[in-house]
Amino acid sequence: MMGLQDFMEKVSAEVKKRLGKEYRVERKNIPKNNNVTAHAVIIRKQDDGIAPCIYVDNLYDRYLKGDADISSAVGEVMHSYREHAVGPGINIPLFTDTGDIISKVRGRLINTEMNRCLLEDIPHRGFLDLSLVYAVGLPQYSRMDREILIHNDQLDIWGIDEAGLYEAAYKKIDDPGTVSLKKMDEVLGPWMGEDADMRGAGCPMYVLTNKGGHTGAVQLLNKNALDSATDHIGTDSLIILPSSVHELIILPADKEEEDPGYLKDLVEIVRTVNDTDVLEQEILSYHVYRYSRETGEVTIAA
Repeated sequence: MMGLQDFMEKVSAEVKKRLGKEYRVERKNIPKNNNVTAHAVIIRKQDDGIAPCIYVDNLYDRYLKGDADISSAVGEVMHSYREHAVGPGINIPLFTDTGDIISKVRGRLINTEMNRCLLEDIPHRGFLDLSLVYAVGLPQYSRMDREILIHNDQLDIWGIDEAGLYEAAYKKIDDPGTVSLKKMDEVLGPWMGEDADMRGAGCPMYVLTNKGGHTGAVQLLNKNALDSATDHIGTDSLIILPSSVHELIILPADKEEEDPGYLKDLVEIVRTVNDTDVLEQEILSYHVYRYSRETGEVTIAA
């Protein structure tokens, strides 16, 4: 069995051979969240404005297991390219219209300690053990990654500073039309069946995220959304579990006062879920948080 880089080189060469000289085929290692590196083949036809990244990590895993060979991997890469290709003459405003950048800035939360190297190269703002970072949302016609992370060297080109990015990103975070707060059974019901009892011991649980559920843990910064959650649950303070970078689990803080081991148990739940169920690049934190409506602040509870 060949290594990953040799696999990528062989697949890229065969894709190039099949497509012809009008196409440029590149291999790229792409840094992701939490020090994870993804591996992609990038195919660009002459005059294409942008080109999709076709990730091959899953293909390589299937190759190692004997479930795919080079020929089938090449076929899947080419099929994915044809589905995702944007076409000639289309450009993302990120590259062509610097005056429109601010309207497309979005924020996302990542773990500070797990992204020390990445944070050296990107504008960010610290928040407890997390960092708010910024990305430019891609237009709907693109089916690649939904956002492109903003790096420090782009700020000078655009004439934007971190404060400007924060202001633009927070407007979207605080927009009620982008917030999703649902009971846990509404979220999990379709997978658990109509008769599933998601009420547990009567403790209300909510999922807080963005509409679409993408990088929605950034709502941890949204005081209005957290206040709305206290209204729904009927409590003045909340316990917040970082399910992933995409969503938060909201609980009333009342039980914490009754059971000294409650927070310890919740931390253990977070740790177990992170280590067994969450993709490595989607882990947000191993801590449990508390929100107080009285102070309007989020703190680390445990």
